[in-house]
Amino acid sequence: MKRIVFAVVLALLALSAISFAQSTSTVGNWRVGVGLEAGLPTGDFNNASSFGIGGRVGAGYVIDPNAVLSLKLGYLHFSGKDITVPISLTETTTTNVSMSVIPILVGGKYFFNPPGDMRWYGAADIGLYIMSASGGGESASSSKFGISPAVGGQFKAGDNMWVDAHVNYTDVFTDVTSTSWIGIGVGLIFDLKQ
Repeated sequence: MKRIVFAVVLALLALSAISFAQSTSTVGNWRVGVGLEAGLPTGDFNNASSFGIGGRVGAGYVIDPNAVLSLKLGYLHFSGKDITVPISLTETTTTNVSMSVIPILVGGKYFFNPPGDMRWYGAADIGLYIMSASGGGESASSSKFGISPAVGGQFKAGDNMWVDAHVNYTDVFTDVTSTSWIGIGVGLIFDLKQ
């Protein structure tokens, strides 16, 4: 319950920042975005989870024609794989554990080419990952820090609208096993101009 309240509070803060951006003309250009995300687990995480899908919303502040600071909030659900677990020396059971991840990230994006209809960028995000696992009638949750570098491109789709496509690698700093995945995302970004 605490994590849901925390996520709602952060979403409200992000919406407040967007509202502030729309009413302010002197601080620079703001951008908002929404998109779909998919994740392919790697390493130890691949042993227990399969394909993940979800979405993300975000806001960005343009500090330079080639640089944007960002805040992102997302949700990913990874379906579980059947795993055989020993319960005694002679008995085993099969379980399936699914994982939900809520990333709350801050980061930056740097464009490699000058402003135009098509731009390529590198990005890096860091933040909190709220993870919940459930299966076999049990559930557990934890919050860990992680990083997510990315490369991508933005393509002009209107006066104030861009189509964004990117690939990222996420590594969540978990205790015993690695929790990492390769992400693929596509979405829309809107410039908030006065």
